[in-house]
Amino acid sequence: MTNENRTFYTELPSGYAEVMLYDVNDKRFQMLTGPVSFFVSVAVAALLFGMRIGFSPDNFTMTWRWTYLWHILTVLALVLVYTSLHELTHGLVYVLLTHRKPVFGFAGTFAYCGVPGVYLKRPVAVLSVLAPFVAYTIIFVALLLTLPVGAMWFVLLIVFMDHFGGCFADLYAFAMMMRQSRDLLVLDSGKEQRFYDRTDFERGK
Repeated sequence: MTNENRTFYTELPSGYAEVMLYDVNDKRFQMLTGPVSFFVSVAVAALLFGMRIGFSPDNFTMTWRWTYLWHILTVLALVLVYTSLHELTHGLVYVLLTHRKPVFGFAGTFAYCGVPGVYLKRPVAVLSVLAPFVAYTIIFVALLLTLPVGAMWFVLLIVFMDHFGGCFADLYAFAMMMRQSRDLLVLDSGKEQRFYDRTDFERGK
């Protein structure tokens, strides 16, 4: 007997079959999406740069100062803080919508958050993958459009690029979810996501 919750199942219902395995550590996936996410994040950062500063030769001249080392360390620290907040945001959505304890960790170069052992209904999975992108994009853009342009502004711009590039895997997962039917269930272990959908026979009943 399958135990059903408003937002998930504890067992895979009958009539479902696995339709896709989504693993961000898959080498082929990284080779295909890595360059795309990099160029998209650079393009978005360039748009903000042009809006606030503009493109001219004078704006691209820089003399090295040892104080810039502090800014580089600040970037690294903020990237670590942001990465933690990103995954905690995934987890917060899972806690609020499923009341299950999420798991966190690292798989290769990627941090992850999952809620293993349950088959999430599509709206829950969609909200979880989109939450960090929507929330932090709004925050970063608001800061970058209002804060005075200076060293810390450039620090935030670099962290924003990391945010945008890092969210590409989430946006890809969202696109794959939307290609399936509304009956889609997602088993999210954190390291990978398995998609299950009704078979054509069951869908036609």
